[in-house]
Order: sequence, then C-alpha cells, then structure tokens
Amino acid sequence: MSATANPVAEAAVIAGLVNCGDPEIIGRYAVDHSLSVDDFTVTAFREAYKSVLAMAYNGSRVDIPILAQRLDPHDLAAVQSACIEHVSAANFGIYAQILKDCRKARQEQAARDRLAKAVADGAPPSELAPLLDAVRASHSNSANSPPPFGGFGENELQAARLHPKCIVENYLYADLALVAAAGGTGKTTLLLYEAACIALGRSLWGNRVVTPGRTLFVTAEDSRELFAARLREIIEAMGLDEYEQRIVRESIDVWDVSGDMVRLAELDAGGNIVLTDLPDRIIEAYRNTGLAQVVMDPCISFGPGERIVNDGEQAIVTACRRVMRGLGCCVRLIHHSGKANARNGNLDQYASRGGTALPDGCRMVAILSSVTSDNGHSAANPPDGWDLLPGESGFILARAKLSYCPPQPNLWVRRRGYAFAYFVEQPRDAKAALGRDAEKVAEFLADELTHGRRYTANTLEAMAGSTLKMPRAHLRSALAALEAAGRLEERELPSDQRRGRRKTYLHPVRYSAEPVGGMEPENPADSPVGDPNPPTSIIPPPYREERNGGIDAVPSSPDFLQSAKQNGGITAEWRNRETGLTCPDTPATGEIGNNSISPLFRQPHGGITAEWRDNETGIDLPAIIASRLAQASGLDLDVMLSGRLTESDWAKLADGAADLGRCLPEEQKPLLAGLLARIDAVAQVREVRP
Repeated sequence: MSATANPVAEAAVIAGLVNCGDPEIIGRYAVDHSLSVDDFTVTAFREAYKSVLAMAYNGSRVDIPILAQRLDPHDLAAVQSACIEHVSAANFGIYAQILKDCRKARQEQAARDRLAKAVADGAPPSELAPLLDAVRASHSNSANSPPPFGGFGENELQAARLHPKCIVENYLYADLALVAAAGGTGKTTLLLYEAACIALGRSLWGNRVVTPGRTLFVTAEDSRELFAARLREIIEAMGLDEYEQRIVRESIDVWDVSGDMVRLAELDAGGNIVLTDLPDRIIEAYRNTGLAQVVMDPCISFGPGERIVNDGEQAIVTACRRVMRGLGCCVRLIHHSGKANARNGNLDQYASRGGTALPDGCRMVAILSSVTSDNGHSAANPPDGWDLLPGESGFILARAKLSYCPPQPNLWVRRRGYAFAYFVEQPRDAKAALGRDAEKVAEFLADELTHGRRYTANTLEAMAGSTLKMPRAHLRSALAALEAAGRLEERELPSDQRRGRRKTYLHPVRYSAEPVGGMEPENPADSPVGDPNPPTSIIPPPYREERNGGIDAVPSSPDFLQSAKQNGGITAEWRNRETGLTCPDTPATGEIGNNSISPLFRQPHGGITAEWRDNETGIDLPAIIASRLAQASGLDLDVMLSGRLTESDWAKLADGAADLGRCLPEEQKPLLAGLLARIDAVAQVREVRP
C-alpha cells in the first residue's frame, strides 16, 4: 500500500457505515473521527461517502437498495463488494485513522511538489519561504511528533526574513490580522474599500501597496448580494474608469456561508475542541489564485463557541495560520469590540470581545472606534482639518498592534456615503493634554458660576459627552489635577441652597475672594433687581462668598430653585438669539409635586412655563427634551423630574444624557444642561423632606 492512499481502509470504512445503517450512529462516527470526502481516493468510495452522509443528515436509513438509487452501477458494485468483505465495524476507528494519515501524507507530498517546482522555476527566496513553511507544517502534522534536532544552517539564516511578505507598508503583512469594532461601525464596508485599493495597487491610508492582489471574503453574516451592492457604491465613489472597475470586480470574491454551519474549529462529542477540514478546503479551492488576503467575517461564527473562550480563540488562530501558510497570504478576522470598551472608546489591542488569546495570536490588530460625543473622541486629539458635516460619520482606526514595523499613529477616517477620507493623528503629549482638559473644565465651571449654576461631580459626568465633549475618564483626571493644584475644591453651598446631604459643590478657587479685604458691592443687597437686559460690559465682576464679607456677582446670579429675576424676566445669557428659545430658571415654589417643581416645566394648572416656548413655532422644546431624556435613560418622566432617583437611576440618567446630547443640535444642548442641573437641585430638595 502507498503511504498516500489505502483502498482497503477506504473500503472498510464505507462498509462499516453502510452495514450499520443507523443515521444517528453514522453521523456520530463521521464527527468523532473527523472524516471528510477528501479522505477517500477511490471514486466509488468518495461518491458512496457523500451519499451516505446526505442520507444520514436527512434521517434516512442507509442500505444497499437505497444506495442503488444514488450511485451508478460500477460504484454500487464496489460498495457491495466492500460490505461483503468487511462485515464487522470493530476496527472502524483504526481504518479511519489510516485514512487521515494518508490524507496528511498527500498534503505533505503536494507541498513538497510545489516547493520543488518553485525552485526549478527559479522563484526568489521571498516566494520559497512560505512554501518551505507549508512543507514543515504538513510534515509536523503527518508525523505528529517533533522533528529531530538539527540546528540552523548558514543558508537558512541568510535566506530568513525579518517579516513575512508585505502587502501594505506599515499596515498589512502576510500573517494573521484582527479588525475589531462595535456593531454598525462599518467594518465590512471599510475592508471592501481596502480590498479595492489593494487590487488596484493604490495608496491605502497614505501607505504604499507593496503587493497588489485579490481578496476573498468568507461571510457568515452578510449575503453575497449585499457585498455586491456595497462594492458597486464603493467603485462609483472612487471614480474608477472602466479598466479599473474591471480589475476591482475580478479581484474581489465572496463565499457566502451565512446559511450554513461552517467552522474552523468545533467541539466533538466529548466536548473537546478539534479543527475541521475547512482550512484545507480553502487552500485547495483557492490555491494559485493570487490572493493577498482572506477575510473571515465575523470571527465568532467560525469558532467552537464561547463556552471555552481562550481555547476556542487559540483554535481559530491555529486554523487561520494553516490557511495563511497554505496560500501565502494575510488572513484577517473581523471581530466585535466588548460593550464596555466600545462605550469608553478604548483603542488598545485587547478592546475586542472575548479573551486575550485572539489578539495575542494575531500579529496585526486594528481597532475602529466611532467618533461620537458620548465617547469624547471628537475632543481627544483630532488632527488638523478634522470635522464632521451633516450626513458624515467618522471613526478612529488605531493600529494597536504591529509586529513587523514601528508603531504607527492613529488614523481618523471620515466617511460620507461610500467615500472615505483620512487624517493622521499627531502624537499626543499626555501632560499637555491633561492640562488642556483641566483648563477646559475650570473655565466651564467658572463661566457657569457667573450664571449661578453650580455642579457636583455627578452632574458634570452626566454632561461630559454632550457639553464638555470629553471622555469621563479624562474628566475625572482633569478634576483630580485641578484639586491637586489647588484650583478646585468642594465648598458649602450658600445657606439657602443647602439640601440634605448635598451641601457642597465644585468651586473654581481662583474666582473666589480672599477671606478679608472684600470690595464693596456695586448694588446694595436690598436694592431692587435691575433690568433683565445684559450689562454693556462683558467682563464678569469679582465673585465673593456672602459669608466672608464678599459680594455676589453683578447682576445677581439666579440660584437653581429661584427665578431668573424677581419679576419673571429672562436673563440675556439664557436666550438663544437665533431661534428665540429661552431657558429661564424654574420659578420658586414651596412644595415638591405635580403642582410645582415636578415636572419642572409645569405650572400649577398643568401648562408649560411660557418662557420655555418657541415663540415662532409654539413647540415646547424643553418639555420634548425632558421626555426624550427620560426615554433615553429608561426612566419614568415624573420620577426623573421629581428627583426620586436611586444610585442606579443616576447612572442611567448619565448614559441617557450622553446619548441624547449626541443627537441634539448645539443650540439645544444648553437646555439639556439646564435640565440636568435642575434635576440635581430637585433631588437635593427631596433629601430634606420627610
């Protein structure tokens, strides 16, 4: 018998399956022994194995009369002869192992033949290296034992490369790569655009395409038709001529397995992870097609599941490396980010969901993170020229791990329809960035204080994304830096604003007066309130605490639970000049309930305060914003406005405010900020009520 084929073992395996006849047992035999059609070299037995599996899959019992309806007479005669010769299936496992060993021997021989042909054709070392790797891999698999110790030869050292074949300079190499992002970011569309650039040899994100080639998408999520539609739009957006369009069309293909269970690794009957024959089938089907990359989309669909996270991910890595070595191309896995990492905008190599084995096993890791107001990327370190117009979306492409080139800066990618533009992020000075964040927070608090609005850490965090456009982690660092520098401290609220346990607020120290030597107030404390129109000077007056002899800001700033002016007027700082929308403070009332503060914008008779109404359209924007905030936070509107919130409710309110702030136009965001401040104030009032 040849080491690459064993017809006797093939006949014994087929006879064991046919003589058994039970479809359930046949299926278990096939799975337990990892048998495939490629294990058979005799045509009659290959066709018989296909028919037996199909019948077992449909739950049909297998026997010779039924096979006679599926096989031609010659193949049926061979199967009948095998069943007569091999009556017992006692040695089924031994014969199945012989078939697998023969298949591995054929793979090794094929790898050696390809290497010999490449040498005879005078192929350069860069092409010989992956072929040599494939020979070693197939030899190791067939022997299932370590090779003898041999050391390195001089020629091997001289021919060795520091990195595999480069596809895109400083970005993509013929190895395993991971692309992770939250769902809906546009990962697949982005990789389609990249595939078009690689096919054409066009510069990609400012990097030279060194090795143009083809791309195969193996998709378990989107249909081939959807890929075709997206590719059509990308081609149109790129403005390609007819010749370039033809190159792109012929260089990108999609294998749609979205309706099938096609896996690189799976669990056997004993719960152990085993590799399937999918890598070998991909290699055989697409050998010599000039592939630059194979994209598996999404990664989770090709693994054994998430019950054994890291072991399952390592099995995917092993299977993909087999494809990579067999085809000499890059294998890219499209994966999803973890929920918390996506919300926080994390960009490190471990931002993907699941364990660490997948990013550790990949040599290139790219993280995509949408630029939104809630994760604060829009204020993190945007490059010059970066902005987003209506109808555009953006994300950061972070090359978090690059094993074969120096670290590369983040890319800011702007997308409009199916057209992409990119900007290179400049290195971020962490110390300088912290200083800018701290200065921004200090200026915000000081400006708000001149208008009588005081904040706690909780209310600031709720506004971090929508108003400050800053990640919460950056906000916390900025607050800590300000406190350490003595520029921010907790101070007691004025006596008439102390509510329950919440008696303090964050005060910018440089805007307070010294304990002694205060200035005389410009207006006596008992003087009537002046005109609501703004003063001619835009320079804020000195701010002093009442308890140390200082003076209030002039004109007197409204407190949270007092009207803007005693006569009901609206301070000019709260008026939107373009729309006429106004946002005065809530009128002072006695009791908390449906007839006063809760809902905040409701008059005793149930109507909305007139000052909050759009004079042109009659739309009560603040009431709408309050309703949308409650919906985004998952809270009852009356409960939210009355301040009856638990700690978990406050967390929901912060997330809801961030989501809503991202959707609001700039001119409406002050309404949201004022609403949050009032909810906080109402909650303080409730704490002193029985």
